[in-house]
Amino acid sequence: MATDEILQLEALFRHLVLPPKLPRDCDSDNVALDRSLGERLQNALAIYHDVGDTRVWRTLEASLQTTGNLNQGPLYQDDLVKAFQLVKDSDCSVWLGLHVVLQNAALIVHRDHATSSVILEEFQTAAPVSDVLKTDHALTWDFPSRAVAVSLSDFSNESFLGNLSRFLEQASSQAFDRFAARASKGGQSIVEIRDCPSPALISEMLMSLLEGLGSPVHVRRLRKRVRDDVVLDTSEIPWRRSPYWLVLRVTLGRILSTLLGDAHEAMGRVYYKFIMCAVLANLLRDCVGKLHPEMTLMLQAKLCRRLAKLESEKMSASGPLSAAYNDFFAASSGTFGTIVADARHRV
Repeated sequence: MATDEILQLEALFRHLVLPPKLPRDCDSDNVALDRSLGERLQNALAIYHDVGDTRVWRTLEASLQTTGNLNQGPLYQDDLVKAFQLVKDSDCSVWLGLHVVLQNAALIVHRDHATSSVILEEFQTAAPVSDVLKTDHALTWDFPSRAVAVSLSDFSNESFLGNLSRFLEQASSQAFDRFAARASKGGQSIVEIRDCPSPALISEMLMSLLEGLGSPVHVRRLRKRVRDDVVLDTSEIPWRRSPYWLVLRVTLGRILSTLLGDAHEAMGRVYYKFIMCAVLANLLRDCVGKLHPEMTLMLQAKLCRRLAKLESEKMSASGPLSAAYNDFFAASSGTFGTIVADARHRV
């Protein structure tokens, strides 16, 4: 019988690698899976602490830690109020990634010191099943879908923080038929539980209310190729790639593009890609000797392809970007090489 550790590693492998063969049923413990995904992303930062701007790593560590603490099941009002106060009061930059699970939506919340405001960014976390099934490889999405700036004085209002936190607590713990996916059966419209709901409660209602208090704002948007898969079989709820993993990646990308984008538009992408390589390398290290060799080889191949692509990009980079590639490779090549060599030896 598979141990809990092996089952967890297998689940992580599926969500991080997205192999061709996937289970029919959804994961049995999404909370534990999401916690593990968040912890692995945090752990991936450690190898790069001496690379580049230390302010970036402090912000990432604080933001991912706070985000992980909040997203352990439904969002709770008291926890949200404390986190919002941290965003507005903290001297160091702290970003929040809030996964409103039952509304298929997420919010990124962060302070803009230059304008004395707090920015709230919204995006959808999972595509409709029909969109996933008809795409050949990946969907192309822009993040965020919508962003609003609220003045720091308004955001600091105790009543506002309480109402916003209460709204998010209810939205994360209660599904509404009005926003559910629908299917036709016997000439009647019924709720389709195998599909994801509309994010309109957050994307339309909440964001419009926030616009009434603040104003729409332009932020540097991320364009991502979002890979997912659906196995529509006999299971009541089909397997889907973790929406929380998308929340984490978008939050990470937005932090990096905001903190580093002014210096060089592509710098945030370099940081992001090397962090993702560290996530894969650490998983490969933990999987060797525990998962099926085919899975280990697939993970090893994915890591090596990514590293080869970064090596190719380094050759065409110049100036600060070239220096960043060199620094990241210097910090990680020894560790990654050891992990890959050990995997090849033991598989």
